[in-house]
Amino acid sequence: MVCRRPLVSISRSRNKSVSFLFGLLAIAVAAYFGGWEWALLTLVASACSFRQSIVSALSVSFLWLALFCWSGDRRLYFPFAMQFAVQIPFLIDGRVARPWILGGGGTVVLFLLIRIAQSATIKVLVVEAIVATVILVFLHILRGYLGEGTKTRVMAGAIASVLAFIGLVF
Repeated sequence: MVCRRPLVSISRSRNKSVSFLFGLLAIAVAAYFGGWEWALLTLVASACSFRQSIVSALSVSFLWLALFCWSGDRRLYFPFAMQFAVQIPFLIDGRVARPWILGGGGTVVLFLLIRIAQSATIKVLVVEAIVATVILVFLHILRGYLGEGTKTRVMAGAIASVLAFIGLVF
């Protein structure tokens, strides 16, 4: 009976260790298959999902990474980034004030800085910024109707990434 309490803390510690190792593996996979840009956003998402399941945070994004590897289309980086821009506010909610501005907006700013480093044209940057802003505002409003939880967060990320892809195509 006395040993149960330490076993629980060891179990929680082990889960955090496994989550941390999975985050490092995800960053390495993103760096190897996508490059430094993909790894940087994966690092940010891994850091934000420290207390929650990193697997669910990365599930949709790694589908975009797989499509990028299969097709070689660099435009798939935008849906990858937008998926994180929508999921990160869910992950940091309760830890910071205004998570949609700090998490979502911060991720979009980081994405745009990466695109500037990639020598994207002003026209492309403006289109990506407008599409990203519309998606963030739309999903912030929709969040009130969807509720909370991991399923909602992953679904919102999936919706954002599909909208980002549609925004690039049209």
